Amino acid sequence: MCIPIISIKGKVFHVKRGDEKILVTKPESDGEPAASIEVIVLKAHPGVAKTYYIKGAANNSVEKPDCYSNDGVVPDADARSPQAKRCAACRHNEVGPKVAGEVKKDKACTDKKRLALAPAGQINDVMLLDVPAASLTSWDLYIDLLKKRGALPPAVITKIGFDYTMTYPALVFKPVGLIDEVMAAKVQEVLDSDVLQDVFGGGNNLAEVDNSFEVDIRSGKATRTLNDEEQSTVCGPNGITKAIKIDESDAADLDKMLADLDLSDEE
Repeated sequence: MCIPIISIKGKVFHVKRGDEKILVTKPESDGEPAASIEVIVLKAHPGVAKTYYIKGAANNSVEKPDCYSNDGVVPDADARSPQAKRCAACRHNEVGPKVAGEVKKDKACTDKKRLALAPAGQINDVMLLDVPAASLTSWDLYIDLLKKRGALPPAVITKIGFDYTMTYPALVFKPVGLIDEVMAAKVQEVLDSDVLQDVFGGGNNLAEVDNSFEVDIRSGKATRTLNDEEQSTVCGPNGITKAIKIDESDAADLDKMLADLDLSDEE
């Protein structure tokens, strides 16, 4: 199964479907690149994936990495040139020279977070987005914003854009809405299917793909036992969860969206 991949090269969104690369454009524009996309984040792989190119990623970005790991623990079985038995012991997983003779602050083996997501208007079109190392803090802050309000990513419409103050593609995440009942049913259908395993490509610990954010849309209850910090979570009808910090305005926007919901048990 060929899974579409979202590219952010050059601070521009493209969707790669096999050999085809499609520019994501603004609605009703004459081919103007979209500055952001609105998606449903269906699942995040629990580990931090890693990729390593012997000649450097810049020269091999369209090729399969020489060594890679989907779980950030050990190289995947089909890695063509494993660099170590375990990622933690690999010299390329340390900050230092990226290419012989050139000292850099980043690692030769790059980190990324793998997200399975779908356009908000086409939930059955599941895609893969690799969140680069420079954007991992932004992603963690966003998840913290959602968690603190008991909102699960599959129940939130997420806007993904670029931080144009940075010279490289750095992603920013913002909640812009909550899914309705019709969307919830479609989300649940995808969560119940095998497509998410296809997105994350099998490999190591496939059975351990994180279910932390999976929600039973029909019952409105999380499918896992909440920890002590999350015990105050209140779930509403149709899987919308009532009461993550990027900035105060994002938190206020999400609070307003949640406050607008009718979370009573009355029919």
